[in-house]
Amino acid sequence: MIQKMHFQGAIILILLLASCSSDSLPVSYASAGKQELPAIKKTKIKASSRIEKYMSPLLANGFDFPVGNKNDNGPYKGRYGLDRQGWTITCGHCGKEKYGIHTGEVWDAIESNTSDLNEHVFAIAKGIVHKIEIGENKMGLGIMLRHVYLENGHFDTIYSVYKHLNPQNVGTDLKIGDTINRGQSIGSIGNFKEQIPMYLHIELRRSSIAYKSIYFKTDTLSEKYKKEHFMEVSDFITFRRKVTHPATAKKLMIAIKKTYKFYLIRDGKLVDTLEMALGQNPNYHKIRQGDNRTPEGEYKITQKAPGPFPGDIGPYFGERWIRINYPNWYDAENGFKNKIIDQKAKDRIQNAILADQKPPKDTNLGGGIGIHGWSGEWDPKGHRNITWGCISINNPDLVVLYNKIEIGDKIIISE
Repeated sequence: MIQKMHFQGAIILILLLASCSSDSLPVSYASAGKQELPAIKKTKIKASSRIEKYMSPLLANGFDFPVGNKNDNGPYKGRYGLDRQGWTITCGHCGKEKYGIHTGEVWDAIESNTSDLNEHVFAIAKGIVHKIEIGENKMGLGIMLRHVYLENGHFDTIYSVYKHLNPQNVGTDLKIGDTINRGQSIGSIGNFKEQIPMYLHIELRRSSIAYKSIYFKTDTLSEKYKKEHFMEVSDFITFRRKVTHPATAKKLMIAIKKTYKFYLIRDGKLVDTLEMALGQNPNYHKIRQGDNRTPEGEYKITQKAPGPFPGDIGPYFGERWIRINYPNWYDAENGFKNKIIDQKAKDRIQNAILADQKPPKDTNLGGGIGIHGWSGEWDPKGHRNITWGCISINNPDLVVLYNKIEIGDKIIISE
């Protein structure tokens, strides 16, 4: 019985090795009259190295809704201790209207048009104050915050804009350049001498239009322009309630291709720094089977297996094998967009990711990518572009790492 189990295990390992080897075979993204503080230059997360940038506490760790109950628009305790019914989105990204394309969402209290006067407005995520303006025609105070967060292991930036706040009740004396915490009150809903109805207008702008005035004219915007430069507010927040945040991560691996460094993080602290080797074509993200590139993005560990491994290429896997879930959701999306895979393949990959299963490895994107050892040891000071797309860590370090990580742990592979 034991011999039979060993034989079955060997067959499984052969299939695993074939998945990585088959993928590795060469086949040859202010106007006059307005009280406005000047916008600062693009605020950057300052760090002397990329790993320090990943570990920065200034990264957003997730997004909340801007008023009332931060978890949704349900009941909440109001500013004056009153039980409130909640909020409603009276106008979303609703297309062409009287004043042009609507670029955000209008949040209004359920009770009445005036019941939300002076109710708190909260920062949707950790960020930095980028602009503060008083709008023309008594439109009230406007505030723009800049948020840097991780999207599929890459740094991304979004600007949240809050309009129609009470200019006389900022409450926090905000200044451009201030750091704002997630859920921190940045002001209150109001208007200026009751010139407009009371509600919060919130937008999410891409970096491409962060330079524009908070109250810039929208009457000439096209639907195409809106889609290119604005995000859908509620959808964005709903799908990013939690984002990977290395500075507070319980356990996380980060592999930085440029420096050939592999890091293990525990409880928000770097505990191990290892040398690594990469694919024979080390530059850029893996996009197809056989390109010998190491992928870039955020992945999960899906499989662990100890050596020795059978077959001609078995020795090159060294003493341990750790598989990741490449291709992930984003890989499938980009592969379909670039016509490398068809809709059926895209759906197969994304459905597997949603079900937290191993993605298929038989599409044109390839698969069977992971972390393994090597036959003998490669020289950390020598040539390190040696694999077929996987990450290689010398066996003594790999064995120690293998015992510290578990299936389901996350890894970020950075350019």
